[in-house]
Amino acid sequence: MIMVGGLYLMFLSTLGGISHLRHRLQWHPEITRKIIHLSLGGVCLSFPWIFTQFLDVLILCSLCLSTMFIIRFTDHFKKQLGDGIYGISRQSLGEIYFTVSVVLCFYWANGKTLLYFIPILILTFSDLAAALIGTFYAKCPYKIVGGQKSLEGSITFFWVTFTFLLISIMLLSDLEKEEYKFLGIAFLLTSVVTIVEAVSWKGLDNLFIPLSLLIMMDRFVGWSFSKIGIYTGLLWGFFLLTMGLHKKSGLDIQSLLCGVIFAFFFICAESPFWAYPLAVLFILYALFSHHHPLSDQNLWPVLSICSSGLVWVLLDDIFDHHIFSYAFFLSFAIHGFLILNSFFSKVFLSLLTIIVPFLIYEQTSLPFFFLMLINAFLCILISHFFLIYTRSFNTPWVKNALIAFVGSSLGIGMILLFRKVQIL
Repeated sequence: MIMVGGLYLMFLSTLGGISHLRHRLQWHPEITRKIIHLSLGGVCLSFPWIFTQFLDVLILCSLCLSTMFIIRFTDHFKKQLGDGIYGISRQSLGEIYFTVSVVLCFYWANGKTLLYFIPILILTFSDLAAALIGTFYAKCPYKIVGGQKSLEGSITFFWVTFTFLLISIMLLSDLEKEEYKFLGIAFLLTSVVTIVEAVSWKGLDNLFIPLSLLIMMDRFVGWSFSKIGIYTGLLWGFFLLTMGLHKKSGLDIQSLLCGVIFAFFFICAESPFWAYPLAVLFILYALFSHHHPLSDQNLWPVLSICSSGLVWVLLDDIFDHHIFSYAFFLSFAIHGFLILNSFFSKVFLSLLTIIVPFLIYEQTSLPFFFLMLINAFLCILISHFFLIYTRSFNTPWVKNALIAFVGSSLGIGMILLFRKVQIL
């Protein structure tokens, strides 16, 4: 506990000292914020060698979180201690997310130094480099929710991350003995977290980057070099497809990259075929977005389409039951119905482009094939009535996500009912 107290006093001293220097030397608020980011991130990197108990880290981070909330909402303390963090004009909760990430990484790592060290290392240095380059040298900006980022910042993030990942893996793991597997893992991880950083807004990159690294590192280490190469190709294929249809789709860069990340998560959790319905909906959206009321919402239609599918992916990963696979594809078919204009084209294309390929992929028998088509048709029809009776809903992207989830849940319910009466 002495170490916890000492580090907490260091935290307060850093905040107060940097705030004083900013007032005295008139530093740019982004510079002082990043100095604090670098200083505290460097201290956090030493936690595996300082602390052996998760409770110590939890207590220290809880103290820091409580202090930052007090500083944020108290004018006196904000002027004395928080000017180095809160002097920026943009809205961000990055310091809160950073602290939460430290706790999650330490708990998840469970004594595995590499699993904790890499996410915090990338968060400390890559994010810092990208922010500074993007702030002072950006020539090619792109919009995100609540602000903007830049191509120069994203490229900087990619190369700094790739360099640190290579060095960390070579020094702290034994993967360098397995031919070029360490190189493939470093490149794939870098590609994923660079896109994650690009789509994050209002400081959420400080949470999303460590979480994506924790999830992917656990999964990628057990893969063969050839599988790593295939999935790297798929990720970059998704990226090139979305960028190629960027202007046609009417979606911004952030929305497109968000779709790429969801598609990649789906194939990592299940199989490459699970990216198919999202790809189909993207093409349909590119063809019909100019006539669709959600086309000016950018990020939210993508989150709406993917959120209900994400629930079924997680349930399928936990319970490993094929009924959740059907619900996943059905939720995308319902979203296809919501995107298109003509009622008959809605039903026909949703069934033909998503449900039929899924049933063929599952190698279903002919009676089962037609019963599942009828099931999907009824769910889409019910979703149509939900759509009619919820027209006054203020946030259409939330409404569509709920309709897709409820409709796909009804699909599961009808299948279970069919089985109970021995139709299936």
